[in-house]
Amino acid sequence: MNHAATPPTTEPGTPAPDAPISVPAAQPSTFHKIFIGKDGLRAGWSLLIFIALFAAFAACVRFAAHRLFPSAPHSAQVFAPSLALILESIQFLMVFVAACIISKI
Repeated sequence: MNHAATPPTTEPGTPAPDAPISVPAAQPSTFHKIFIGKDGLRAGWSLLIFIALFAAFAACVRFAAHRLFPSAPHSAQVFAPSLALILESIQFLMVFVAACIISKI
């Protein structure tokens, strides 16, 4: 007697147990369409986030400067080269850190 493997019987209209189940592709949400493009975060939003980060860093630096040097004059004066170097270095550091954060996003 030859015992060949017989396929399991299923009811008509039901998929076979080992058949792949087809799931309809989900449409991206409106939120996803607005913020995310085919290459990741859209450029306009990246620029907006960069500006917001830079403004937040500038506010923190300004707050710290007013706490550390409360009696500093606010009038326009000629800066010493060492002070100008420090101020420019702080601004460069703020831009650099914001750019690093945006590059990770």
